[in-house]
Amino acid sequence: MEDWSGLRRIWLWALLLLLLPLFGLLVAVGLGEWEQSWQRLLLLTASVAYVGLLLAVAHLIRSQQQDWQERMSQAQEEVLNLTQELRRKADQLTTERDRAEFLHRSGAELTRSLEPRQVLLKILRRAVEAVHAERGSIFLFTPQGQPDEILLSEADHAQKLGPRSREILSRGLAGWVVRNRCGDIVNDTQEDKRWLNFPTDEMPTRSAVAVPFLRRGRVLGVIILLHSLPYQFSQEHQALLQEMAQQAAVCLENADLYTLAEEERRKLSAILRGTTDVVVVVDTDDNLLLANPAAERAFGLDPSRALGQSLAQILPHQRLMDLLGEARESNTAVSGELSTEDGRTRYGTASPISGLGWVVILQDITYLKELDRVKSDFVATVSHDLRSPLTTVRGFADMLSILGPVTPEQQGAVDKIRRAVAQMNDLIGDLLDLGKIEAGIDLEMEPCDIQEIAEEAIDSLQPRAELKQHQLRLDIQAPPPPVMGNANRLRQALCNLVDNAIKYTPDGGLIQVRVGQQDQQVLIVVSDNGLGIAPQDQEQLFQKFYRVNTPQTENIPGTGLGLAMVRSIVEQHGGRIWVRSRLGEGSTFTFSLPLAP
Repeated sequence: MEDWSGLRRIWLWALLLLLLPLFGLLVAVGLGEWEQSWQRLLLLTASVAYVGLLLAVAHLIRSQQQDWQERMSQAQEEVLNLTQELRRKADQLTTERDRAEFLHRSGAELTRSLEPRQVLLKILRRAVEAVHAERGSIFLFTPQGQPDEILLSEADHAQKLGPRSREILSRGLAGWVVRNRCGDIVNDTQEDKRWLNFPTDEMPTRSAVAVPFLRRGRVLGVIILLHSLPYQFSQEHQALLQEMAQQAAVCLENADLYTLAEEERRKLSAILRGTTDVVVVVDTDDNLLLANPAAERAFGLDPSRALGQSLAQILPHQRLMDLLGEARESNTAVSGELSTEDGRTRYGTASPISGLGWVVILQDITYLKELDRVKSDFVATVSHDLRSPLTTVRGFADMLSILGPVTPEQQGAVDKIRRAVAQMNDLIGDLLDLGKIEAGIDLEMEPCDIQEIAEEAIDSLQPRAELKQHQLRLDIQAPPPPVMGNANRLRQALCNLVDNAIKYTPDGGLIQVRVGQQDQQVLIVVSDNGLGIAPQDQEQLFQKFYRVNTPQTENIPGTGLGLAMVRSIVEQHGGRIWVRSRLGEGSTFTFSLPLAP
């Protein structure tokens, strides 16, 4: 608007200047001096127009010049402000770059080392330079939280804590940081009670900054930087040290974990080297991961060539592979006996290892098998020799009532003698039978129809089941293929399992026998809803003479040899037997038999 008003005034003056010559011309015409007046008028008009134009141009130039000067002044001020802002941003970027570079180099050095103390010493010195401190120290703690060592920026290695350092950790700034689990700045040590002065101090300290090494709520260390002048540290310095301390805490924890893992590895390695048990570990693809020296001796393995190879190729042991296969199918620990190349008999257990594969542990039971054989021979001999005296006792007990009248009390005693003799005969019969089974006597093998064997066993025990009002069922979904075995022994094993189910199931129970095929095996399952078996009893259930001793079973007759005979029969046929049971819910006995070739 101001430019427009000035321009309007210029044109008014120019118009006035043009009107003056025109007025003079009119006066000249009136006086009769037309020609001369016209020429003069033209000259005067041109002069006036030129002068007006010059005045207008001059005014415009002056106005524009003032505007340009004002704008230039504003532009210069803005450029100056931008320059200062850019310089400030550049300083901030330089600071952030130096900080990031410091943290990156510190983190890289810490992660590359599993012995962090020398690395922490380097980082301590670099931190002293980064925050313009004069010296510094780091207190380190054990994994149990006890003060252990101190690193000094002017020393070359870690040192054990002395009385001075322990007092600082007890009453000084470092102790305050440990107790409060946070860092802090001391702007002037003369005004802060947390700072301790010692007569042996060589250099005065007026300002300090300290932060803890925190990891999972545990203090692993404390870093302290010092300066001889007050007010030398800022919040930015504390934040930088805190980030470095977090990196150092992770490194210290990893180093402690590595040390602990290495110590445990050495212990495990010593155990595996020293044990006489065979230990074999395979992955999920059955590739060998570990074999201890006992395994190398037992199977003749070369560890330099065997590791990483398929177990089936380097160790063609069919029973061991079967054990692993059974464990894989059930995804539980599976046990069984096998013989190794060194002529020993071993008891093996294959167990799953979560996320890794499978472990097989074989215990040498050769001496136990020999001892068991000697014991069995002794028991068989004694049992055979006991039959004649027992027959005599039974005969005289029967003759007592013939020889003369007996009182009711005497008859009760005679009946007890007869029952005791019958139990002894049953026990002797079981012992002799078990000895024959273990010795392989009367164990001729031929293809057998397991369905027919199961039907005969059910038919023979149906009357006993009806006496206790049990439901005895046979479930065969499809006719199973024949198995190679001894029909009489297999029938004996199945009858023993069903008879136990009848005895240990309260009246009105349900007993089921299922026969089916799984891969290259026939499975026979006997289940009931009876008393059930405690876990601690299940581990010893198939041992000779072992009986479950509970108030519910104390009046149930038995010799403790039935399940031992069943296991021997199944193992003689190349199979396996196991049990799953819960107290009060019943039991399920399962045994497997290989198919006939």
